[in-house]
Parts: sequence; C-alpha cells; structure tokens
Amino acid sequence: AHIDLEPATCGDENCEADHGYTGSVTSDDLSLRVSEAADGADAVGHVLAFAEELSAATAR
Repeated sequence: AHIDLEPATCGDENCEADHGYTGSVTSDDLSLRVSEAADGADAVGHVLAFAEELSAATAR
C-alpha cells in the first residue's frame, strides 16, 4: 500500500491547534495494461503470472 499524509487543518486561518494528519491509502503503486486482442494471449498469461508472483513476494 502507498500512504500519502499531510497536516490536517480546520479551515480557521488563526487556529494554531494541532489537528493531526489526513491522508489516503492506495493499494496499488503499479498498473499494467495488456490486451489479448493487441498483445496476444501469451502476453496476458505472462502478466497474470507476474502479478501473482509480485503479490506473493510483497505479502511476505
């Protein structure tokens, strides 16, 4: 997962309180696009195998 954090604010320009942090978590840092019609069935199979291996390696 990828986490992006930034200081949280309340919108009051004069506020000096610490509001902690706000952010987002994204599950994928990598996107692959493959088309069977454009790249062939073998390419799709290779990408799926790669995705499974990558997922297994990062889950450890």
